[in-house]
Amino acid sequence: MHVRRVLTVLVTGLSCALILAAIAGASETILRGSGDLRLAVSGGERIRVAEGPLVVRGKITLALRADTLPGNYVTFVVDGESAYSTNDPMPRLDLDTTTLPEGKHTVRVECLDGTRRVASTGDIALEIANQAVVSQTGQAKAAQPNFVKLYHKKILREIVWFNGREGDLERHGTLRGNHVLITANDLLRHIGGTIEWGPPGDLILLERNKITVQIIPGSTTVYVNGQPRQMQQPAFTVRNRTYVPIRSVCQFFGIRVDWDLYTDRAYVTYQM
Repeated sequence: MHVRRVLTVLVTGLSCALILAAIAGASETILRGSGDLRLAVSGGERIRVAEGPLVVRGKITLALRADTLPGNYVTFVVDGESAYSTNDPMPRLDLDTTTLPEGKHTVRVECLDGTRRVASTGDIALEIANQAVVSQTGQAKAAQPNFVKLYHKKILREIVWFNGREGDLERHGTLRGNHVLITANDLLRHIGGTIEWGPPGDLILLERNKITVQIIPGSTTVYVNGQPRQMQQPAFTVRNRTYVPIRSVCQFFGIRVDWDLYTDRAYVTYQM
């Protein structure tokens, strides 16, 4: 009886190991959330655990699986915050999971037509286990390291001041690559100007003092009075709000932006 039990455990463990190894070595793993689009995960090490989310470690790639993508551009959302937006017809996001804390996370991909969401994968659960042993295997986890989220950082206070006064922003700003981004609506509401959306739906036209700036979310190339220029960070859209890098956009309008290291604030100085 004891021998039979041992053999059963060995066979079961071997079968599970073969299944996990097959999934980890597969070219990609297809996931589906509550939405109508499918998400493909490739690269890194992937382990499918019964009754749990896909477990990943290392550098992975997220891509949509659809013959034709609706809308004008795609936004990848990680843990409820925009990680990347693009108008590429074959969108993909390369994600280094070591930049995220160990444990469970959610990813979602949205197709947008202008500011309107037309399709989504819905939230999909992933578990990151770079240092720790997967919790569902029944083994103890290692100590959780203090990783920093490099892809996107929310600012929990108003970091932008306009003409010496704290900005009255409808949405908190964000940090990407040490650049401050706020919504185009908040920026133009303070410095003055108008905003037009499209066509096409992903095009945003900002105008102030006879200077026009055409912006496509996900692209660092903009057109200032019809001439191509470069921004330090691309604009992106999330929750029907388009965020723009304030320094680049203000410079196009001839507006000065200074960063104060002592107060950690961006000061925008302009004339109406």
